[in-house]
Amino acid sequence: RLEEATQLIRLLLTKDPEEYVNYAGKHYQLNDAPMSPRTAQDKPIPILIGGNGEKRTLRTCARYGDTSNLDFWHPGGVDVYKQKQQAIDRHCENFGRDPAEVRRTVCLPTRVFDSDEEWKKSPGQPWYCYGTVNAIQDYLGGYIEAGADEIMLCGFGNSTAAIQRVESEVLSVF
Repeated sequence: RLEEATQLIRLLLTKDPEEYVNYAGKHYQLNDAPMSPRTAQDKPIPILIGGNGEKRTLRTCARYGDTSNLDFWHPGGVDVYKQKQQAIDRHCENFGRDPAEVRRTVCLPTRVFDSDEEWKKSPGQPWYCYGTVNAIQDYLGGYIEAGADEIMLCGFGNSTAAIQRVESEVLSVF
């Protein structure tokens, strides 16, 4: 369903304002559907597809998406990130698409600790972006070196103080 829905969304976003969309797929059907209101941009609204599945999600992103977003609440890390990027590249090449057309992003659960001892007692997973300020900066640097265009940090809950700390202490070096 994701692939068909993304194909349909792309179709709706790229039609001229005067055109109506007719579509008969396995899961979705449209008859003379307008896209209203239209985007005010000269180009269509970018489609971000989030997920880690190489067979369907990343394939769909390579075919119809503008941005891929990997989610590392599940097993990940820089090596897995590289593997997923290679999968997107292969899918793009199979569709005759330049892999550079797909923007690469990643979402990382993040938590700053004051000491290595405090960090090691945390219940986080090894691939989480958990650690001291310096450890997190090094970890993020690995994703940047691996080609991440954008890194989204998450998992702060409702803690404004945690977000402000990451902004002032961690991100200031980038």
